[in-house]
Amino acid sequence: MYKHLLRKRCPRDKGAIIWYDQCLVDFSSLDTFGQINYDDNFCMPSTKNLIGDSISFEERLRLLDNLTEMAVTKIDRNIKGIKKAVLYAAGERRLGKNNLYGMVQCSGDLSVQGCNECMTYYTVHFQNCWKSKQGVRVLSRSCNFRYELYPFINPKGPYYTKF
Repeated sequence: MYKHLLRKRCPRDKGAIIWYDQCLVDFSSLDTFGQINYDDNFCMPSTKNLIGDSISFEERLRLLDNLTEMAVTKIDRNIKGIKKAVLYAAGERRLGKNNLYGMVQCSGDLSVQGCNECMTYYTVHFQNCWKSKQGVRVLSRSCNFRYELYPFINPKGPYYTKF
């Protein structure tokens, strides 16, 4: 269904990506399985800046690092009983008067090492985009992350943690 809509809107293109809040739809004529895509990405920062040093860059980076660690170490079994890292994690951290909410996700075709590499690349590559912002979404074909000062993920999910 999505492929048909994308081809109708983009008849000359050989690939497309749609990002949703919890997933992405991607199709391409290129075989990129297991490879990090460094081309298709963007940063959507909040319009609001952080006031002073209410939540430091290091604290936001620590939350994303902790969530990435959870995403690559939490093991799940697929339908065939094969164990694989879930490559997804969400959670929150109390920081003074505020809570910081975050989510990280890697595409299922990446290895644990690939997920770590992708998240490291994009946190560094887009740091000037989100360094002073109250929230951000960084989206790529291979991995994405988000943090906000308000809850945006169901805290009752199986991969949600309070730090």
